[in-house]
Amino acid sequence: MANKINTPVITLFVVVIIAVAAVALTFGGAARKVPVPLPQSSEVTNITIEQINEGESSGTIHTSRKADVKAVLNALTNTDKTLQESVNDAPNRNDYFQINIESTSDRRFYLYNDNEKYYIEEPYVGIYKTTREASTAIVKIYTANSSVSTNAQELWESRTLYVGDSSAVGKLLGLLSLPSGLLHERFELRTAGNERGVEWVLIEEDNTSYSLQQLDKNALLLFALIDNLEDFYVTIDNLSDDDTVYHYTRQQADELVGSDVRKYAESPEHIQILINFSITETPLYSMAKLENGKIISEYTLESNELADTVIMDVMVKSAAWDGVDISTLKECFRINQTFPKANESHDYYAYLLEDGRAVLQSGKDGWYSILSQELYSELVELWKNLMAGGLNE
Repeated sequence: MANKINTPVITLFVVVIIAVAAVALTFGGAARKVPVPLPQSSEVTNITIEQINEGESSGTIHTSRKADVKAVLNALTNTDKTLQESVNDAPNRNDYFQINIESTSDRRFYLYNDNEKYYIEEPYVGIYKTTREASTAIVKIYTANSSVSTNAQELWESRTLYVGDSSAVGKLLGLLSLPSGLLHERFELRTAGNERGVEWVLIEEDNTSYSLQQLDKNALLLFALIDNLEDFYVTIDNLSDDDTVYHYTRQQADELVGSDVRKYAESPEHIQILINFSITETPLYSMAKLENGKIISEYTLESNELADTVIMDVMVKSAAWDGVDISTLKECFRINQTFPKANESHDYYAYLLEDGRAVLQSGKDGWYSILSQELYSELVELWKNLMAGGLNE
């Protein structure tokens, strides 16, 4: 005799299975489709990334460049929310990146990996899966900006418009390095009448010698970071002898860097450039024309004026984009900047984008910024003159 099937029981079993599957799809499937909610790039004023290795900080970078902001936001967008909960202020692990986004409402995220899986965590909000590519993009930004020191960031954040702001001036002086053998004693503001000056009084230790290069660099930084500073005096209290006074002026600072030194105060990156600025050595320049990455001809520049102006024109601009492969360009000009004593050399590539805009790129794999069309035309004219001079020799 055939077995009797209990139809109601089977039907109930099927309904239960379908209900469980629906719940799984509702909660699991929906969760995997929820990305990190982020602000618009136009709302972000600054991004800070700190690397933690073995529980210790390896350094912090700060960037407000549009290209970096968009890259970080794109990386954070490439995420799927998990069912894991975030229940701590920071991940319970030794290696991670902390990402702070400053906007209308500040946000903090952590990037880490676990068994070759990558995660973004926002404390008490959620844990999101991300990709190796997204993780690499953030690490790349951290590495590219890691040349900006903490001191450069602190100096930039302490900038002030007025020499009369005693608290701000004192903080800036406290952040400056002093030559070995000199100690801080006090500072005085010279703001009577039309004077806009600062006097820094230092004590010289017995039987010591010091280098003026650091004092020269400090003067540059102060003229960049105190907007209306006109005169900077360094008085060395020699204890037994008469005091020694060094007087720096804004005009001297501008002439030394070849432009208004205040342009360096536009970002921490530019302050870092000023910190690294070589005071004692004038760079040597050469100019070459490249086609598909190959040098066609090259000439030494007898005057540094145009090359200095071109490089400064780009350095003072905060907006930058990923550079192109130089070997793909039909035509570009390379400016080589060399500091022989310091054994430093830097290459800058000037070329036109497809839309006709002129740009200058730092290095073959660096970033490019928009270059003044007028300066690019002057470079082209300079090259024609170099070629004509070379043919006449």
